[in-house]
Amino acid sequence: MHTHIHTRTCSHLQVLLDVSPPELNAVVLQGHLEFDSSIAEEIVLRCKFILVNGGSLKIGTVDEPFPGKARITL
Repeated sequence: MHTHIHTRTCSHLQVLLDVSPPELNAVVLQGHLEFDSSIAEEIVLRCKFILVNGGSLKIGTVDEPFPGKARITL
């Protein structure tokens, strides 16, 4: 099932993704979106496209890898 939901993060806004949202049409990042590393279950982000427009998307780092399972499906 596909919903026509558009998600946008505002400039300087930081969002911690700790649940798998319903399927999205678009994700436009003008702020910061980070997958929550304290969640043990898989986090799934499904959407038609992701536009990083002056923002950032973080799923762990080299020094602190994401400990769980994350999946992005476009």
